[in-house]
Amino acid sequence: RPFLMYVNNDKSVYTNLFCKQILCNEKVIDYLLNNYVLWAWDITFKSNEQKLNDVCSAIFRPWTNEKQFNASLIDQFPLLIGVCRETDGEYLFCRLIEGSNKKFSVDEFLSCLTQFKDKFYSSEQRYEKAKEEAKQQTLQNLFQSRHIHHRSKHSHDREYLRSVSMFSHDNNKENPYARHSKYSRLLSGDIDMKFDPHEMFSSHPPTREDMMRALDRLHMDSDDDADDEDDEPTPTVERPAPKFP
Repeated sequence: RPFLMYVNNDKSVYTNLFCKQILCNEKVIDYLLNNYVLWAWDITFKSNEQKLNDVCSAIFRPWTNEKQFNASLIDQFPLLIGVCRETDGEYLFCRLIEGSNKKFSVDEFLSCLTQFKDKFYSSEQRYEKAKEEAKQQTLQNLFQSRHIHHRSKHSHDREYLRSVSMFSHDNNKENPYARHSKYSRLLSGDIDMKFDPHEMFSSHPPTREDMMRALDRLHMDSDDDADDEDDEPTPTVERPAPKFP
C-alpha cells in the first residue's frame, strides 16, 4: 500500500479547517483505511520537529536540508506527503496538502488520493523491474567472470594449434614441408628422393603418433642398408667362395 505522512502544527489556522472538513469525512476515512497506510506526527513543539527530522533521516536517506521540516513556517501546515520510490531506489516526496496553498473539496481530495495511488503502483513496478534487471546483470557478469577464470585455469578449453617445432603454422598451411626441405629428405630416408608428406603422414600437421611412426620407419630402413653393406657377395662359378684350411 502507498504510504502517507501527515504532519500537524496546531499554530496553523488551516489545520483545524482541514481536519474538520476533509480528513474527518467518512468517505475519506473509509478510502484511507482501505487503500493507504497513514502515519501522523505533530510538530507544534520544536522538540518534536527535531525528532521527526531524526526519524526521517534514518529511514529516508539522504535526508537533505530542503526536505527537513521547519515548524516555524506555519503557513506550510498541515502537510500530507505521499512517499514513493524512483527506479534508482531514491525516495520521492509528493506534497498532496501543503497548508492553505492547496484547498480541495472532498471529491477533489479523493481524486488526488486515487491519482497518487496509481502513481505509487506504477513507480513500484518500474522500481522492481529495474531491480530485477540489475540483479540479472550482476549474475551474468559474475557468470562471465567465473567462465573466463575457468578457461584460463584449464588450458584444454582453449583453441590452439598443435605445437610442432619442425614446421611453421603461419606459412605454407597447405604444404608445411615446402620450406623445410632438409627435414623432408631426412624423413624420406633418401637425400635424392622427392618427399611426399601425404604418403608419410595421415594428418597435417602431423600428430605425435605420425612422427613416431615416421622415425620408426627411418630407423628400419637404415638398419636394412647397414645389413646389406655387411653381407658378403653370393658365391658363383666365376667367384667361388674362398676355402680356408
